[in-house]
This record gives sequence, C-alpha cells and structure tokens, in this order.
Amino acid sequence: MKPRGPHDVTLWTPAEIEKLKRLWLLGKTGRQIAAELGGKFSKSAVIGKARRLKLTHRASPLKQRAGWSAEKIEDFKRLWSEGVSRTDIARYFGIKVHSVDDRRQYYGLPPRTPCKTPGAMRMPEMPPRPKPAVIERPGWPTKAQLMAGR
Repeated sequence: MKPRGPHDVTLWTPAEIEKLKRLWLLGKTGRQIAAELGGKFSKSAVIGKARRLKLTHRASPLKQRAGWSAEKIEDFKRLWSEGVSRTDIARYFGIKVHSVDDRRQYYGLPPRTPCKTPGAMRMPEMPPRPKPAVIERPGWPTKAQLMAGR
C-alpha cells in the first residue's frame, strides 16, 4: 500500500461499503477488513467509515475491561445512587475518576444533575492564606529602607 498524502482522497464505492458492513457485522477487525478490501483503505479509514455509518460500536481488543463481579457492580450502583462523590467511588474501587464516569455510562446509570439551589453545595470557607514570613538578614537593607531610598 502506497503512503497517502493529506489531499489523496479515496472514495468508497457502494460495493465496498456493503462489504465493510457485512465484515463488520461478522466481527472482523479493522485491519482484517482493510486487507479484505485489497489494501485500498487503512485500518483507521475502515474504522472511521464504520463510525460514520453508525455501525455497532465494539470494544477495543487492546482495552479489555477488567471483569467485575456482580457484587462489585452492585456496590458501584449503590454508591452512585446514594450520591457518593466520583472521587470517593474512585478511591473505594482503586480506579481513576474518569473510569467512574465510564463505568456509570457502561452500567446505564443516570448522570448527576447539577444542584438547582444556589449555594447549597458551596465549598467550605477556607481560612485566608498567611502572609509569607519576612526574613531579616544582617547587613541587608529592610524593605522600609529600600522604599525610602526611592
């Protein structure tokens, strides 16, 4: 397959689109489909076309989701429905916060709705930051001396 430049556009024929749909539904990978189409398209072009055609989304073979037990899934759903924060759920399961969002969507849980009452979920008041300590060095002029010399 020759390298393609940014302006080298390859158009899909109706026959190629039908073959793509058929092979996609059979579960072939993007690379296998590209090979079946004679190397005219790259793996990425095949996957991009499948997405634009809104063919069923398949999980990446490289990113297989670690299987959770039914109890763990129920714990996740319970914590989500009780309103436990995403950060706390992530800590509980030892996953990243964005993974909590992914799993929420995967398990079909509703997104959190923003609070409608103004000020109901304000951050706690933080004490004012202390001013940095002034370090007096022997032989060095003080700030007052420097300001007076202007």
